[in-house]
Amino acid sequence: MLKRIDKKIKYLIQALTVSGLMYYFADRSVEGFGIGAILLIISVAVFGTFIVQYPNISLGNVLINVLMPLHLVAGGILSLIFFPNLGQPVKLLFIVFIGMGFYLVSLISNVFMVVQERSELIPLYRVAVTWGQIMMVVVTIPFYAGVFKLPINSVYQILITSVSAFLFCIYLVWILRYDSETKKVRGAEYVLFSVIVSFMVFAGGISASFLPTESFLRALFVSTVLMLGLSYLYGHLRNNISKKILAEYFLISAFFYVLLFIFKP
Repeated sequence: MLKRIDKKIKYLIQALTVSGLMYYFADRSVEGFGIGAILLIISVAVFGTFIVQYPNISLGNVLINVLMPLHLVAGGILSLIFFPNLGQPVKLLFIVFIGMGFYLVSLISNVFMVVQERSELIPLYRVAVTWGQIMMVVVTIPFYAGVFKLPINSVYQILITSVSAFLFCIYLVWILRYDSETKKVRGAEYVLFSVIVSFMVFAGGISASFLPTESFLRALFVSTVLMLGLSYLYGHLRNNISKKILAEYFLISAFFYVLLFIFKP
């Protein structure tokens, strides 16, 4: 039965369900996001991904399929809880953004699974890689903003963002594995590359934690550090590291770091 339904329709249904649940609980007030509501939304995101990506999803690609959806829903829930003063139009636009992101992430994941199944590149592969990198950074902004609002020690907040960066490095290496122009990564290299970028994010988070600034601006800065790290890793794996591109990303990170000094609560 599931195989007969067009994949794009399944992705749309899941995206509308997730965003609809978020809107329902957010509209009831912040208290609407109880443990039950949070578990329900996460379950729809995770188990729904298994359903809509069936039969291509497997243990070998489960992380690639659920990583960004989990970041999207976690970022959406945390942002709606810890930014309760958002106006209704802004809140609605944010939830629509979550739904659109969910749909786009599902399409991207489908391309990578088709490539994995065929063990050969398809025309949409390079487009999916580009959009995959964009979405990796985009989904971390609301997620990091929510994490930096959690009532826990800032060191633990930064550790959470570092683990997130570690997982996204694994994601990037995985989606590049079928590209003949990319270096082959094995075993310990997975961990080494991920630790390096994770440390960059950790260092960026630590440097921003000493400044009295808004969590959203901290999230923007740390996300740009992640973007810098992922761009360096991408260039290294494809043997085309460009000083110009790295300089541009470094300047972007520096720009957002300066904003931390300018805009203070």
